[in-house]
Amino acid sequence: MKNSVQKGFTLIELMIVIAIIGVLAAVAVPAYQDYIAKAQVATSLAEIQSAKNQIETKINEGVTAAITLSGSSAATGTQNVGIKDVTERCSAVTVSVLTTGAAGVLCKMKGSNAIKDKYVQYLRAADTTTAGGVITGAWSCKTDADAKHTPKGCDSSTTPPTNP
Repeated sequence: MKNSVQKGFTLIELMIVIAIIGVLAAVAVPAYQDYIAKAQVATSLAEIQSAKNQIETKINEGVTAAITLSGSSAATGTQNVGIKDVTERCSAVTVSVLTTGAAGVLCKMKGSNAIKDKYVQYLRAADTTTAGGVITGAWSCKTDADAKHTPKGCDSSTTPPTNP
């Protein structure tokens, strides 16, 4: 009598492997979607960084009248802050600079459903004068995206941020 040696896998063993892969995929896909959304919020924030720097320059040069820019005037107007009205991650950009030094750059985000039509903003507090001189306003970051999609250092809120 011949001894037979089993070669290959049984159908049950293959089904178990497929079930394990299915469970892992079911857990991984939502986590990956959250990772993508968080990266899109961070990219939107990076795209408005240049306007933040331009605004700081304008404030240092002296703002005699409030500047409010939206659409193409943010990139081409006389008070140009060097940012396009539409970027790869922002469907609309609005810029506001007050004579007090308060300022804001607001980006309406585009991307995955988790962040689409949500806002991310750089906001500058007004300058304050003390006995020691002028204290320059500090920049902060705000968004109405979910807390799990909010970049480190940004405040998350359920209401959309607005420019000053």
